[in-house]
Amino acid sequence: MLKLSILSFLSEVSVVSLAIYLPYRAFQLGANSVTVGIIGGASSIVYMFMPFAMGRLADKFGAKNIFLLGSILLFFTSFSYFLLTSLDLIILMRVFEGVGWAMVWPPLEAMVSSEHSIMYRNLAKFNISWGLGAALAPTIGSIIERESSIRYTLLFASICMLIAFMLASTLNRTYLSIESHTNSVNRGKHSLFYSLYFTGMYGIAVNVITTFFPKYASLNSLTVAEWGSIISSLLLSRLIAFILAERIRHRVDVKNMFSLFSFISIAFPFTAIIASSNFLVLSISSVLTGFGIGIVYSAALNKVMIESSGGKGVAAGLFESSIGIGSFLGPLLAGIVATNNFWTFLLIPLITMVGGGLLGVTKRRSLSINSS
Repeated sequence: MLKLSILSFLSEVSVVSLAIYLPYRAFQLGANSVTVGIIGGASSIVYMFMPFAMGRLADKFGAKNIFLLGSILLFFTSFSYFLLTSLDLIILMRVFEGVGWAMVWPPLEAMVSSEHSIMYRNLAKFNISWGLGAALAPTIGSIIERESSIRYTLLFASICMLIAFMLASTLNRTYLSIESHTNSVNRGKHSLFYSLYFTGMYGIAVNVITTFFPKYASLNSLTVAEWGSIISSLLLSRLIAFILAERIRHRVDVKNMFSLFSFISIAFPFTAIIASSNFLVLSISSVLTGFGIGIVYSAALNKVMIESSGGKGVAAGLFESSIGIGSFLGPLLAGIVATNNFWTFLLIPLITMVGGGLLGVTKRRSLSINSS
C-alpha cells in the first residue's frame, strides 16, 4: 500500500499543478475567459467516458499495466506544455492529457480496492495520500513560479509523472480482477447513482475554482502567493476531511454526510462574491469549503466502490467518469457566464452545491451503504 500511496501523491501533485498553472499560463499567452474555460475543461472531454473504458481494460489486462501507459503519456503531455505557446495546441494536448488521467486514476482506485476486507481503510489511506499531494501542489508551484516562471511549474508536473512511471514499474502485482467477467455495478441498486451527482459536483467545484479563481484574485489585487495559499488552504482542509472522514462516518453514517457537508461547501464561492479582496475571509471560507467537499467526496467514493460487484476497475471508472463530466461542464459553463461579469463564474459551483444539499436531504435513505 505504501507504493500505491506514493503513486497517488505524485499523480495528484501533477494534476493539481496543471489544473492551476496551465490556465494561468494561458491567460499570460493572451487567452480570454472562454478560451481558458475550454482549456480548463478540455481534458475532461474524454474523461467523461474514457475512465469507464480504462477501468474495464484494467480489470482485463491488469491495473498496473494501464497505469504505466497512462503515466508515461502524462509525462510527455505535461512536458509539451512547458514548450508550447500556441493556445490551439495546448487545447489539443489537454485532450491527450485527459486520456492519460483516465489511465491513471481508475487503475489506482482498483489497486487500492483489491482487498475487500480492508477496503474502507485502504480507501481512506488513498484519499489522504492524494489529498496531501493536492494540498502541497499550489504552494510548491508558487515557489517555483517565484524563483523562475509559471512555465517551470508545468515542467515540474511532468517530472512527477516520470517518477510515478518508474515507481509503478516496480510493483510486484499486475492487479488483474478475478471478477472482471461480471458487471461492476449492481443494476438493481439504482440508489448508487445518486452519489454520482456529488462526484459531478466535486468535479465542478474544484475545476472551476482552480481554473478561474487565480485570475479573479489577481483582478482583486491579491498576489500569486496570496491566491496560491487560499487554494492551498482549501486543498489542505480537504486533506483534513479525508483524515477525519472515517471517524465522521462512524458517528453520523454515510447517508447523513452528503447534505450537511454540501451546504457547508457553499462557504467559499459565496464569500468570494461578497468579499472578493479580503484575504482573511477568503482563507477561512476556503477551509470550510475544502472540508465540506472532502467529506462529500469520501462518502461518494465509499458508496460507489463498496456497494458494487464485479471488477473494481469498472466501478472506479464510473466514479471517475462522473467527476470528468463535472470537470468538463463546470469550466465551460463558468467561462460562458463570466464573459460579461467575471465574478459570475462563482455561481456555477454555488448553485451545484445548493443542489447537492437538497438532494442529500431528499434522498437521505437511498444514499446509505447497504453492503460492506
